[in-house]
Amino acid sequence: MARIDWDDSFSVQHEELDGQHKKLFDLYNELHEALLNDSVENTTVTRTRVLDNLVDYIDYHFKSEENYLTEIGYPDFTKHRRIHSDFSKQVNRLHEDIENGQIIFTTSLLKLIRNWIIDHILKMDQQYVSFHKT
Repeated sequence: MARIDWDDSFSVQHEELDGQHKKLFDLYNELHEALLNDSVENTTVTRTRVLDNLVDYIDYHFKSEENYLTEIGYPDFTKHRRIHSDFSKQVNRLHEDIENGQIIFTTSLLKLIRNWIIDHILKMDQQYVSFHKT
């Protein structure tokens, strides 16, 4: 499993949202680095801090993106918001389960987050870029 490195294919042609996507990449990459390279003790501390930040930042980003979609009159707004909500609930559930010791944060959970972020930006978010260009 690899880091997520920014390139122009991820751009949604909106400086603020691109910056927020880059921040999500940074948080993911920090979690990735901690899980794969830190000692068990450091990984636990870093994981907790970064996972807390990631959960909060996902909420912040989704609200920002949804405000933008409302501003441009994006026709698939309801579907896009539902996808955000579903992912947010999933991440919050995983976060709670990890904090309660019910599951252990593993590379498979990291992969789930990575794949969702990449797929969402390259597939779903690119749809509103295409809409806004027309």
